[in-house]
Amino acid sequence: MVAFRNPDYFYTPHALKRMGQRGITRDQIRTVIGEPHIQHPGKNHGTTVVERVFRDGRKLRVVYEQKKSRYVIVTAMWRE
Repeated sequence: MVAFRNPDYFYTPHALKRMGQRGITRDQIRTVIGEPHIQHPGKNHGTTVVERVFRDGRKLRVVYEQKKSRYVIVTAMWRE
């Protein structure tokens, strides 16, 4: 899980674009990373995939890389 008390979050341009298109907030990203229901290695080396189902039933998936105390957000999407 999360190993750092106050990690920094860095959002790639791709992640910011997708978040805007999909109506995903930074708070939602932090919640999924901090309290995931599912977590597994990503397809690309060094990435992690986390998912969380919110109270309204929507499932958010976030792909990130962890570099020391920084989370580099690669992309985020709502899942069915």
